[in-house]
Amino acid sequence: MTNICQISLDGAVLAQWKIEKVIPNGGMSGDGRIAISPDGKRLLLSIDMGEEHHRRDWDGPPPALWIFEVAMQKAVRITRKTLFGWDGCWIDNDNILFLSQPTGKKSASLYRMSIKGKNLKRLIKNARYPTVSAP
Repeated sequence: MTNICQISLDGAVLAQWKIEKVIPNGGMSGDGRIAISPDGKRLLLSIDMGEEHHRRDWDGPPPALWIFEVAMQKAVRITRKTLFGWDGCWIDNDNILFLSQPTGKKSASLYRMSIKGKNLKRLIKNARYPTVSAP
């Protein structure tokens, strides 16, 4: 994929951003996930990074989670380079769920973290496809 698009309910393109311009060394494939925050102001993006990594147990580009502020048109990485994260979804406007696979592990686990990168906590081992629904 090359662009992130904001589309109205009638199908008109309201805005468009080139991924390579808003995410340095980043790209998305068809497996990439985009989730809109509950307040509608931010996007949570699962990005494949064009960075070097030295994980023996990882094949392919390192995954990272980014937040894109729609009004400011600015992206900020929220997972550090050593924390491979993907398939993020919002719990609320300040916290997310996502998958990660620590070095040496053979499968992913479900984690919770604030969007500031704090309070990282593993919730479920051997997890896949996280989702959240509002009450």
